[in-house]
Amino acid sequence: MKINPDFILRELAGEYLLVSIAEGQDAKRLLYLNEMGKDIYTHLQEGLEGQALLDALQEEYEADPDILKQDVTDFLQTLRQYSVLLP
Repeated sequence: MKINPDFILRELAGEYLLVSIAEGQDAKRLLYLNEMGKDIYTHLQEGLEGQALLDALQEEYEADPDILKQDVTDFLQTLRQYSVLLP
């Protein structure tokens, strides 16, 4: 998975934001992330994906593996929908 370089992760007053820095009116986007969303994004920046991503998150969070996998899948789909992840 490749992260769109037009997005940057910022922390502001304890909130995590993905901010689009792309040019053009239609390109401006702002996504709020919870702690796990921030961790997923950070791991993606580190090059983790697939099972390696799930393994890293399983170490950080005590979650049912099936629920974690579904949550990560849903979150990645959202990132694709907003063009944070490139095809």
